[in-house]
Amino acid sequence: MAPLSLFLISLAVVAVAVPQQTELSPFDEYVYIDYLAKVPDQLVLHQGEETGEYARDQLDCRGVIILGPTPVNCGPATTVPPQDGLTSADIYSPTYFAITRVFAQPLVWTGVGLVDAGRLAGGIWLGLGAVLLFFLMTRLWVPRMLAWGLAVIVIISPASHWSNTYVSTDAPSLAAGAAVSLLGVLVYQRKRHPAWLAVAAALVVLLKFQNIISVALVAIVLVVFGVKQAYAEAGNDRRQLLAGIARSRPVRVAVVVLLVSLVTQLAWMIVRSAISYGPSPVQGVDVPLTKTELLLQAFNFLRFTPLGFTESLDSPIPLVVGIILVTITTAGVIGMIFTAKAGSPKAIIAGSTLFASMASAPVLAVVVYLIVGEYAELRPRYGQSLLAAFVLCGGWLLAQRKWSSPVVAGGAALLLVASLVTS
Repeated sequence: MAPLSLFLISLAVVAVAVPQQTELSPFDEYVYIDYLAKVPDQLVLHQGEETGEYARDQLDCRGVIILGPTPVNCGPATTVPPQDGLTSADIYSPTYFAITRVFAQPLVWTGVGLVDAGRLAGGIWLGLGAVLLFFLMTRLWVPRMLAWGLAVIVIISPASHWSNTYVSTDAPSLAAGAAVSLLGVLVYQRKRHPAWLAVAAALVVLLKFQNIISVALVAIVLVVFGVKQAYAEAGNDRRQLLAGIARSRPVRVAVVVLLVSLVTQLAWMIVRSAISYGPSPVQGVDVPLTKTELLLQAFNFLRFTPLGFTESLDSPIPLVVGIILVTITTAGVIGMIFTAKAGSPKAIIAGSTLFASMASAPVLAVVVYLIVGEYAELRPRYGQSLLAAFVLCGGWLLAQRKWSSPVVAGGAALLLVASLVTS
């Protein structure tokens, strides 16, 4: 019943929020709507392609949050579109947009507008993420009641609001991170064949390249477990240790899934280049990539991803939820490193999560700079595929006190009601 309730809660939260949102999200929703509208006819966008009339009409009619009052022109678009009229969503494979269009199409057939239908489809992505997060936590020693409460907090958090109640490529990120983490556990426990993890690694990267962070985290954990096992068998014999690491099943699985995700992204980049119409638009958001910027990015994901974007929200409830979630996750990751038994699975996963969160943003910044030739400040939402691991660590820390389960579950239920009432 708990997984079903989480899925239904996700649908309800999104269904309540979407009708209240007339403007477009500032996080590239305009170009995402263009992609979603073009899926049935052409499936994929081309680099240098112009945005279509539907997306331009929506931009002209709805406007964008935080950029001023909503326009009143809901006829044919008359304003000059941004980015010289070119799309910037061509960097994404059609995977997210095609699946979301499938989710949204039945609503379109009943008369719901494509924008609202695409946004409502975010409830399915959120529900899937919440359920997978619940299974991940309960599989790894978090009590069911506590896991349910934490999943509800994630559902009503600002991070989920901006990702799942608008058309956004961040919508599948929670599910992506939870899925590869859960499969990583099952593969390590020999409950699933490694091919399942490899397929998932390829899929989550096709949904959004930044999801590779969650694949990297799983690979790091598997490598650490493999090295630990090899050391236990070889002792201080260096040659035996290296041979043991090379033979280690977890290490080999880690290498394969990471390579699969990288090759998948490379294949998409080759396809994108082959079908290109011309250069991408100049977005004018680049900043210098300095050593200081890289250092600041190291603390970006752990501090801000669970908090989300709290501006332009009418109710104080999302801000409260965001603060609660970022406190639980930050304390969980750091706390488990110091309180869990050294070398235990909890300590290894928490330490690997901290390392992945601190290393991934600077590495991603450098990769983007090398590929694109310019650097734009990374948004915390790019680390959202790590949210499942953050919450898992928070669940472990809270589970050290038996009273935490009813307190968190009860508090989450109250916050859920408050968020629905004040939406």
